[in-house]
Amino acid sequence: MTNRDPNVPDFIRKVNDFYDCIADYYKISDLQKLTQDKKKQDIDLVCFYELSEIRKHVRTTGGLNYNDFIKLNPKDEQKFLKSFL
Repeated sequence: MTNRDPNVPDFIRKVNDFYDCIADYYKISDLQKLTQDKKKQDIDLVCFYELSEIRKHVRTTGGLNYNDFIKLNPKDEQKFLKSFL
């Protein structure tokens, strides 16, 4: 069982995960470290997984849709998803 809120759409959850990763990175870094990290080529790898999940979601669903932001009830969600197939 997961701690995911069933009322939060997957896209919003993935965006929140990415935001949390960035926020955590800034919490553990001071200004001097952040300035030095900007010069590193691998800085994008810190939260790359979360960002790639957002990109993958957008690509697999054909872009962003209404149900990515507003959680529909299960019956309406199935009807909405079937309209794309």
